[in-house]
Amino acid sequence: MDTTAPPTAPVINSQPPPPTSKIPFIAIAIALVILIAGIVYLSQKSSQPTKQKSSLPTGVENKFFQDDQKIAKVGEEILYGKDLNYTLYSTFNSDFQSKNPSLSKLKELALRKAVDDSRILQIGQKQKIVELQNSFYNNVDKDYQVRQNKIVDVINSLGTSQEIISGAKLAIWFYNMEPPKISQDQAEQLAKQKLTAIHNDIKNSKITFQQGRDRIVNDSSLKQIDRNYIGNAYTEFIDRSPTDGFFSSPGLDKQLLQLGQGEISQVYKYPSDPKSASDERYYYTLTITKRTNSGKGSLIDIIQKESKNYTLTLL
Repeated sequence: MDTTAPPTAPVINSQPPPPTSKIPFIAIAIALVILIAGIVYLSQKSSQPTKQKSSLPTGVENKFFQDDQKIAKVGEEILYGKDLNYTLYSTFNSDFQSKNPSLSKLKELALRKAVDDSRILQIGQKQKIVELQNSFYNNVDKDYQVRQNKIVDVINSLGTSQEIISGAKLAIWFYNMEPPKISQDQAEQLAKQKLTAIHNDIKNSKITFQQGRDRIVNDSSLKQIDRNYIGNAYTEFIDRSPTDGFFSSPGLDKQLLQLGQGEISQVYKYPSDPKSASDERYYYTLTITKRTNSGKGSLIDIIQKESKNYTLTLL
């Protein structure tokens, strides 16, 4: 008897096979499209010239020079494009950001100022006023704040004017941080009228400058336009240059250079610009009590005299 078991028949699955999923193929196709687009974008970007890192504040797009471009040599210092870009932004800000700036004019002005600044620093080292260092001198990556501070140190040491004056100011304010109690037009008219009358009496030798101060201090009607009219009536200034920022009204510096000791200026309005948004407004007049010669030469004269030692070469 044959005991050999018959071969086992293969097991046939009666269920149909699951359908092939299309999702993996779609995902692969999308990935390929993204990959190809990325390659195209990178190839286009790499073909574009690389932009220099901006030396200016964020949002400033106008850059007329490449930062590392050598522009000129002044004495021993090389001036770079970055120096002129900084000068354009810091000194000629509104024109620099204009959509239609006069490029040739701006470049000329920027170069002229950068050259003068370099000469001032080198003159300062010669006079032992400053010690020039790579951090702010003859380097493409300068610390411009330190550089400017050193320039100011040299200017102050060399002198900006031969004339030094002392004197006093009489003033009547018509807007002092807050609106006057009467209308602003009425307040301004009152201040101008009162100070003009005092000014004329001083000029005609009817009263002294100090008596003019007393007239303001004792006029209680001024309280309606300036609650601190007494404190603002009189201010002294000592050893100032007529050209410094203390004397801000247009033309005042020229008049101060012409006034003799004991003479009085005309009446000025501060601020002089009618569009100014300043919350401090007043009329004032000045007198000179002392005029001396500082013994310092004019800075312009010094630079012109020394320029031959620091010649300019365009690169």
